[in-house]
Amino acid sequence: MKTVFTYKGVAKQGYPIIGAGICNNNRVAAVSMNFKSINGIDMKINDLKNPYLIDKVLYEGIKGTCSQDVMAIGASIYVPKVLKRTGGIIGNPLLEVDSASGFGENIGNGLSVAAHQGGPGIIIKGDCHLAEKIIMTVKPEKNWNLTKDILINELKKNAVDIAIIVWDGSGWEAAGCVLAYEKGKVTCLTFSDM
Repeated sequence: MKTVFTYKGVAKQGYPIIGAGICNNNRVAAVSMNFKSINGIDMKINDLKNPYLIDKVLYEGIKGTCSQDVMAIGASIYVPKVLKRTGGIIGNPLLEVDSASGFGENIGNGLSVAAHQGGPGIIIKGDCHLAEKIIMTVKPEKNWNLTKDILINELKKNAVDIAIIVWDGSGWEAAGCVLAYEKGKVTCLTFSDM
């Protein structure tokens, strides 16, 4: 049986990181212990004008904390002085990174992902067409609270048991939010929680 978990920490450079993931129930304690290593993780970003580079560095850093038990991961990072919206990743940490396209994709273990460029992105336990349908109910916009409510209602309406949702954390009008959803229970992390 799958379950969600959340994590937060601060990179070596002082950048706050929030995130959520999906793993098997019987592995959540071990997985959560691994994610304590996120504190002090090296997130050296040489070019603040390159949004792809920021996401790639975040992906590589988070991937390094993932054991084989982690089926899906999402993370948001706040990097000051970044202009373009970036700093959010979502997907299977064992697969290659790909830029968001809005299309649904199967990522293994009965999970699917869909994401807008600039966020939000979603992973659900379910079909890739449903993930795409749900993410297309919102547009990438600055009012993350509104999109959060719409997406939660869509999860309930479509009887989705497990999901994680990520909004970019850096750049102009970035929301910096990660949501874990399991059987109607919502855990929402923002940078103000740190």
